[in-house]
Amino acid sequence: MGDCIHCGLCLPACPTFDATKRERSGPRGRITLMQQGQYTDILKQELEFCLGCVACTSACPAGVDYGALLETAREQTTPKWRKRLLRLAFGGPRRIALLRKWPRAKIAELEVPNEKPRARVGLLTGCVQDAWFRAVNRDSVDILLAHGCEVVTPTLQGCCGALHAHQGDPAFARQLAERLRFPEVDLLISNSAGCGAHLKKLGMPVQDIHEFLAELGIRTARPLPRPTPVTYHDACHLAHAQSIRQQPRDLLRAVPNLELIEMNEPDWCCGSAGLYNLTQPKFARDLRDRKQRNAAATGAEILATANPGCLLQLRRAAPRVMHPVSIWVHA
Repeated sequence: MGDCIHCGLCLPACPTFDATKRERSGPRGRITLMQQGQYTDILKQELEFCLGCVACTSACPAGVDYGALLETAREQTTPKWRKRLLRLAFGGPRRIALLRKWPRAKIAELEVPNEKPRARVGLLTGCVQDAWFRAVNRDSVDILLAHGCEVVTPTLQGCCGALHAHQGDPAFARQLAERLRFPEVDLLISNSAGCGAHLKKLGMPVQDIHEFLAELGIRTARPLPRPTPVTYHDACHLAHAQSIRQQPRDLLRAVPNLELIEMNEPDWCCGSAGLYNLTQPKFARDLRDRKQRNAAATGAEILATANPGCLLQLRRAAPRVMHPVSIWVHA
C-alpha cells in the first residue's frame, strides 16, 4: 500500500469509479481506507463493490499490485458462509463426485499429434469451463495437436482455487493449486484467463494457450467459408493481470476470411468478475449491456473472448460469443 502515490491515474480505468464518481469507489480511495487499518462497514461495502478487474494495475505508474491488496483485505471481510459455500462447490470431494455425473467432451488422458511432438503439455480443464464450455476444452486439445503438441489431460483435476483466492480464502486456494497433478509435462496450459492468472501468481509452470501458441508459432487455420467480421473482448485477467492482449488477436488473424474489428473499450470489464454477477447483479448487468452495445456497434457476427466467466456473462449477446480457440478450430 505504501507504493501508492495517490496520483489518480487509476481512476479513469476503474468501472466502479466511472459509475459513481465517488473517491471511495476507486482504487485510490479503497487503498486509503485499507491504510486506516480498520475494517469499517464502508470498506466492507467497497471491497464487495469492487470488481477485482485489476484494470487499475495496468494504469498504475507505480506498479501497485492492487489485486494482491484486494485479496488480502477480502480475507478479513468476506463472509465465512460464502467461503464455506465455495469450498463445498469448488473444492471438496462433493464437487469431484458431481463432475463424474456430468457428461464430458471426449478427451483421452493422452493425445498425440500426427507429427513428431514439439512439446508435451498438460491441459487445465477448469471448473466453470468444464461444466459449461466443455467443447472449448476439446477445441483446446485439437488446436494443441494441430500445433504438434502431445496433450495430457487428467480426467479429474480438481479446482485450481482462483475463485477462492478472489473471495479472500488464499490458504485454501493454494492447497487446491498444489493438488493439481500432471505427470511429466513441459508446461501447463490454461484456456481460462482467471485460472491462468491465479496459478501464475503462485509460481506454477503455466501459460495461457494464446501465449503458448504465439511463442510456438501460430499456424494458419482453415479459411472461413465467407468473409466474417469478428470483434474481441479482452478478459480482465488476461489483459490486465497477465498483459496478454496481442496473442489472442494474432490467433484470430490466423483464420483466413476472418475480419477482426476492434470495438470501443475492448478491455473494459463485462461484469462477470468471478461471482460479481451474483453479488452485484444490477451493476453487472449494466456492464454487460455496455459491452454488448460496443460489440454490436462493430457489426461483427462473432464476439470472441477467452474466459469462461465472460462467455457466460455475454452468451446472450448479439453477436454470438465464442472462445478464440474454438473459432480457429472450427473455421
